[in-house]
Amino acid sequence: MKVSYILDVLIGITHPLYEWRSIDTRRIDTHIHELKKLPWFQELYQEEKYRKLIVMNYRTRRYLDSPFRVKRLMNSSKAQLHFLKLLNKQIEKKARQPKDNFLF
Repeated sequence: MKVSYILDVLIGITHPLYEWRSIDTRRIDTHIHELKKLPWFQELYQEEKYRKLIVMNYRTRRYLDSPFRVKRLMNSSKAQLHFLKLLNKQIEKKARQPKDNFLF
C-alpha cells in the first residue's frame, strides 16, 4: 500500500474536523509562487480561465492551502491531472449557474 494512499485516507477521515479552519491567503500565495516554477503550472497559469480560478475560486484555493497537496502537485503527474480535473469541474459549475440579471 502506498503512503500517499494512506495519507489520502487519513485526510479524508479527518477533513470534517478541520472544515472550520479558514484558508490562509499568505500560505496559498506562497504555494502558487512555488508552483509557478514548474513548466506545467506556468502553462496552466497563462490561461486566463485557469488563472482566475487559481486566484479567486474558494475550492481551488482551499485545495492549494494544503502543503501536502502542493508537494504532491510538484512531484506527481497523477496529482496534476487531478488538479486539472478540479479546475475544469469548477469551470463547468460556473457555466451552469444562471446569470443574475438585476434590473435597477
